[in-house]
Amino acid sequence: MGDGAEGDVAMNDLFWGLSLPEGSNRDYFGCNFEMDEVSTVVWQQFPKVVVFVAGLDFLKERGVMYAEFLKRKGVKSVKLVEADGESHIFHVFRPEPEATHLLQKQMSDFIHSF
Repeated sequence: MGDGAEGDVAMNDLFWGLSLPEGSNRDYFGCNFEMDEVSTVVWQQFPKVVVFVAGLDFLKERGVMYAEFLKRKGVKSVKLVEADGESHIFHVFRPEPEATHLLQKQMSDFIHSF
């Protein structure tokens, strides 16, 4: 794999390839909700959602698009939370910084809100 963003994308593609049924792509209904016919009533029954993204993540736009998609579908509570200045899976590689502790607290608060 290459270094930087190109290597990140290549590794992400590798993981997708390992996760999807043979012959499938990212439009497989199990990973792309837009490919499945779900009624408005069902979308409105979706529980509240928080989408966490990192500001420097090469996949940030996918997270933003997912949050916007859920809102368009009528999911009643969708919140997008961005960790400014952080990169992909920063919380895994750097468990001690304040940004990681904040993310953990935000996730815990969301889980306990049910």
